Amino acid sequence: MKMEFRNYCITIMGDTENALGEILKIAETEPNTMDASGILIATFTSALSPRELTDYFKENNRNFLIFNMNEDNSGYHFIKKNINDGLFGFLKNMNENILKEKMDGLIQEISSSTVTNIVQKATIKKPPTTKITVVDVNKMSPEDKNYLINQILTKDGKNISDSDKEMLDILSS
Repeated sequence: MKMEFRNYCITIMGDTENALGEILKIAETEPNTMDASGILIATFTSALSPRELTDYFKENNRNFLIFNMNEDNSGYHFIKKNINDGLFGFLKNMNENILKEKMDGLIQEISSSTVTNIVQKATIKKPPTTKITVVDVNKMSPEDKNYLINQILTKDGKNISDSDKEMLDILSS
């Protein structure tokens, strides 16, 4: 199966609490969002397939609609330009070359990694080059924080980097 990045739009209805955190786990780009009472619309890029995303959001007990933003099989338009640009403006800057570069980088990262289990519960963790901030940690569920702590602690003691140590300090506070 060919791995590729795809641009998605998801609409989550009903309970939207921590939905953005769930999206951040599977997104390769910072999601663009519009959050209203009981409805969250987000656009993002991911290497997961529509089927994998469907399973992931079902497992998270969400009411949702998800669309692959391929121009051949989807369309979009909001009359308010700021909403339209806020959600879909990234597509103008996202061309095939950028997606190919992202995919080549991900494949390189995977092939040079000794990590054998990068997929857990149908999610792909962000490559190590992505720096997790205090804001990101504050948005994480306790399970996600525990998972990240365990990922760092499974490294051999001499392989824990300074940024891993900083992250452990942030996660434990």
